[in-house]
Amino acid sequence: MKHFLITAILFCIWAISPLNAGVMDDGTGKVQLIRVKNLLMGGDYYTAMKVIRDLEKTDTTTAELYFMSGECHYQLKNYEDAVDRLNRSIRLNPNDDFEKYLILGKTLQQIGDLDEAIRNYQIFLEKTPKKSVDTEEAAAFIIQCKNAMQMMKNPVNVRISNLSDKINSEYPEYNPSVSADGKKLIFTSRRPESTGKLQDPEDGKFYEDIYISVKDSLSGKWGDPEPVPGRLNTESHDANMSISPDGNQIYVYRNMGYRGSGEILVSKLSRSGKWGEAKVLEGDVNTSYFESSACVSPDGKTLYFVSERPKGGFGMGDIYMCKRESKTKWGKAVNLGPVINDEYDQIGVFIHPDGKTMYFASNSPTALGGYDIFKSTFENGKWSEPENLGYPINSLGDERFFSMSTDGRTAWFSSNREGGSGDLDIWEIDFSNLKKEADEGAAQTAVLVPKGPPISILSGKVIDSNAGEIVETEILVTDRESGKETKIASDENGQYFMTLEGNRNYVLKISNSGYKPFEFEFFLKAQDSGTFTLEKLIVLEKLSK
Repeated sequence: MKHFLITAILFCIWAISPLNAGVMDDGTGKVQLIRVKNLLMGGDYYTAMKVIRDLEKTDTTTAELYFMSGECHYQLKNYEDAVDRLNRSIRLNPNDDFEKYLILGKTLQQIGDLDEAIRNYQIFLEKTPKKSVDTEEAAAFIIQCKNAMQMMKNPVNVRISNLSDKINSEYPEYNPSVSADGKKLIFTSRRPESTGKLQDPEDGKFYEDIYISVKDSLSGKWGDPEPVPGRLNTESHDANMSISPDGNQIYVYRNMGYRGSGEILVSKLSRSGKWGEAKVLEGDVNTSYFESSACVSPDGKTLYFVSERPKGGFGMGDIYMCKRESKTKWGKAVNLGPVINDEYDQIGVFIHPDGKTMYFASNSPTALGGYDIFKSTFENGKWSEPENLGYPINSLGDERFFSMSTDGRTAWFSSNREGGSGDLDIWEIDFSNLKKEADEGAAQTAVLVPKGPPISILSGKVIDSNAGEIVETEILVTDRESGKETKIASDENGQYFMTLEGNRNYVLKISNSGYKPFEFEFFLKAQDSGTFTLEKLIVLEKLSK
């Protein structure tokens, strides 16, 4: 932002100076270059590209034109064209603007020419001795390139595939999230059939809508996706953040306009099977600053989210958490601290159904390039140092918005890596080999998948024995061996859900005034692959008057 502000000020001074007062009116190429500069500063790369293409037809000697052309191609992810234009600008005039070496380095890093990327970053640093945001960025990118070289020599034992042509299209698909039972996939897409079928004038793409796909229980494949039924999607942008572990709530990002950069909302599944209108979260979650990804813990009591609020933050987007105070209100936001957050950007937070394993994306120097996925575990009252998931999970492109199955064997993420259907795609990771190695005690791989015993699910509904009406009540589940207690509550639809350690004996108790005490002993088994779910309908009997 500082760079753009300085550029804008210099342009204004240049435009009103006596020496240049007539240039704006004589119809020369200089005026067109100024127009391109303004378009680039405003982020309108598509319009800038149209002007640049016309100028390139007649102008083959202006270094500034080809620098701007290279920058525009880079922003539009036309990396080969960007390299060509930036190299041409350097040949025409190697010293007119040193920033071209920085952008050339970033472009070469994206296409995997890491040695050349480092060389151009170093040239930029040599020619720009004064410390600035750009020089700090170049130094960080050099570290990223060296990290990438090292990690690419030692790939982790996983298999990665494009999810399916049912889910991915030529349009952007991203932000995958899967319910804890593995049956529902929620994601965001910018397809022509979006609600309203309107295009965003900012980038020419269709507005975002949230889609749902249900897994076929026999084939194990995802079904044809459809827009989430109900009142969730609107004619504006509606982007998925996550689906709650019980599959009954979707956390949504929506730019509200009047509040700032965007808000976190939640939509709930009704008894009719349709999703309600998304409501802004109450409490210390949303501010006038940018709030993006959000994910709730399996017990529904803790919300993890990303915010760019400056007070108490460490950099751009930081990860925060807050505790539930009531059905609709969240408590004070607490920054997760410097182990997780730094001066770089954290996005796409995901809490595994075990409640103690967190994945998120960051563009820190420890990434291979762009954004990478990292993992941290909550142990002994604190979060562990984040671990990069390594190559080929992370690539030289951007990996964001990660979601993992309850059994820790499959994960999904969005990436702009090569081999996709177009733009951003959703990819699937098969962690089976890595999970097996971790279970056998391989320390070098155990850091990448959730630690601990297998997780199973207990879920069901609580109703009244006489009228069959739903009952909202507190439920206490106790591990018979360890004595560990877990408290949850059935919701307004009478539904309850919890994740528990599998292959153990439990006792479920309900003590609700007006009803007879209820007690249920059960053995919750586990599965090596997939997630075992025990469904229990609880019928409470009213006390006689």
